[in-house]
Amino acid sequence: MSVESPGVRADSGGRGMLLTDEHGQPAPPPLDAYEVLNGERIPDLDAIVDLAAKLCDVPAAVINVLTADRQIQIAAVGFERSACRREDAMCSITVVSPDPVVVSDARTDPRFADSPFVTGVIDTIRFYAASQLRGPAGHVLGTLCVFDHRPRTLTIEQKAALDKLAVLVVDVLELRRRTRQLEHTLIARDQVIGELRRLRAELERSNDALLRFAGTVAHDLRSPLMSISGTATLLAEEAYENDPDAVAADAQTIARAARRMGNILNDLLSYAGVGGQTRRCRVQLSDLVGDVLEDLRADITAAHATVHTGDLPTVEADPTHIRLLVQNLLSNALKFRHPDRPCRISVDAAVRPHEWMLRISDNGIGIPAAQRDDVLRPFVRLRSDLPGHGIGLATCAEILRTHHGRLDIGDTPGGGTTFIATIRHPGPGQGENREPGGADAERAARAGIPASG
Repeated sequence: MSVESPGVRADSGGRGMLLTDEHGQPAPPPLDAYEVLNGERIPDLDAIVDLAAKLCDVPAAVINVLTADRQIQIAAVGFERSACRREDAMCSITVVSPDPVVVSDARTDPRFADSPFVTGVIDTIRFYAASQLRGPAGHVLGTLCVFDHRPRTLTIEQKAALDKLAVLVVDVLELRRRTRQLEHTLIARDQVIGELRRLRAELERSNDALLRFAGTVAHDLRSPLMSISGTATLLAEEAYENDPDAVAADAQTIARAARRMGNILNDLLSYAGVGGQTRRCRVQLSDLVGDVLEDLRADITAAHATVHTGDLPTVEADPTHIRLLVQNLLSNALKFRHPDRPCRISVDAAVRPHEWMLRISDNGIGIPAAQRDDVLRPFVRLRSDLPGHGIGLATCAEILRTHHGRLDIGDTPGGGTTFIATIRHPGPGQGENREPGGADAERAARAGIPASG
């Protein structure tokens, strides 16, 4: 007697459950968890089919698994492994049988007489015996079968041995599945441990940066605050004494100190604001660089600097961040100009299949190779005699990090510093928007930007 429910059918042989679809037909078995469909040879299964053929005294034995539309042999002895349509497979009939199947001569069995494996279309099998491979939940994965090209039969002992070997096949598959699960678990654990270590290192780095931040801000803000405080006291006295000229001079001193404080706070806010999500859109670099140069016109004039811009493309990037990047790099070139030669700055770019690069070169005092990593960290200053807070280049590096890029520092031929900002395209179909009238290779050649490693 059998009891049926949607999706599961109990067989009368007490051999477990066969998963079915909404029409009561066998459902595709859950084979993905066993990872047996990739063609890999599994030595333990090869040994089982070899033993099955010997115990049953037949020339051939196979382990078949069934997908929704195919029968795939994952181990075989007596011929090469192959695959066929599920509807042609003799095992597609066997998997719905409640008991092992033993057919002495398939030509006389109406279930198999028209099979292409019997008629000669694919093979001329006569003797066929199979036992189902049932997973732990009772679902049928496939069969372990033996066959011959001449009629024959099996003894009771051989039938029992075939059943036991079918159980052994499932044990091997389950061991393989659980081993892979364990491997994946260990890999996931290692990834979690690696991420925890990374977060811990990042936290330590952040704490160190916070300490440097507090020290830098306290030091840099103390001077203008003291100037404001002291000058305000004088201002009150001079106002009391009715000395307008001294009052005006002191007011200008307070204003300058306030501007210095404002500049410090603006730099800090710029650095802190880069860590958020980037908003990528089309950015015409030639327009952006032109706007920045206009903003820096007074500084460029004061430095008697000459800025040359090359052929600049349209790119996909965060316009606010890229503007800040260009402004910081140009300001850095102006600030660290060489005292003995006219300041020269060049801006050019190149486009590659997966990335674009912006290069800003100057002929200034340069950055020693041993200190180039240091200057990309926040609050690091190599020259205390020049104005600044050690945040500009760190902000540039952070901008490029959020764009999945990097900032490289090199030498300019003849002296000076060259910054190369590299940004990867965001993805297929979302990357570089090339401007008309120029090939990427031509831009790269004009820019002279070397291949990145």
